[in-house]
Amino acid sequence: MRSLFAARDVFRRNAMPKIRASSREPKPKFRVGDWVAYTIGISRWVAEIIEDRGCFGRIPKRIYRLRKPMWYGEPMESELSEQFLEPASAADLALRYPPREFSGSFVVNCSRIRAVLSVEANNTTIERRNAMPKIRASSREPKPKFRIGDWVAYDIGGSRWVAEIIEDRGCFGRIPERMYRLRKPMWYGEPMEYELSESDFELATAADLALRYPPEEAHLHAS
Repeated sequence: MRSLFAARDVFRRNAMPKIRASSREPKPKFRVGDWVAYTIGISRWVAEIIEDRGCFGRIPKRIYRLRKPMWYGEPMESELSEQFLEPASAADLALRYPPREFSGSFVVNCSRIRAVLSVEANNTTIERRNAMPKIRASSREPKPKFRIGDWVAYDIGGSRWVAEIIEDRGCFGRIPERMYRLRKPMWYGEPMEYELSESDFELATAADLALRYPPEEAHLHAS
């Protein structure tokens, strides 16, 4: 019986001879350190190549590990196939940084978000609740417009983001404003969590919910 299995293995190896990697793998189009851009839904993303993972699959496709800078948080790392990437243009590179000019209300909200995220990222000893003292529940505290589990959507620059509410943080500030903790699904990576003010988002529509999945999986989740 063992001889039969051994003969089968030999036959398979001879039937499918291994081709040298040099003749199969295409040459890389990008190098480590290059800035590349790609489109996800209606969003334009810019990232830096930090690792060439090599080619995978019977039809070799090169995979790169990317680091995407986030405006108000830690950089996000993910992996993507070479076919989805292109060299970043000057306009793309400008998306690495937040706009310098905002409306007054948006500046206040972004400053609050930056303060909360910087406390978590730097792991300081100052707690978020001390940095943003919570007001006791009273007639001043407005009722929540959303509940845990609701899907909400909002605009950042030219991008439409969709996220799930996972925590109601309560109201903060002298003029009470409710904060929620959100979890945003990423197409090719781990979900991202952060906090945002109630006034910055709205209930997600059917078109917004479709952005939760990459195009190749959209038909699997269609209602």
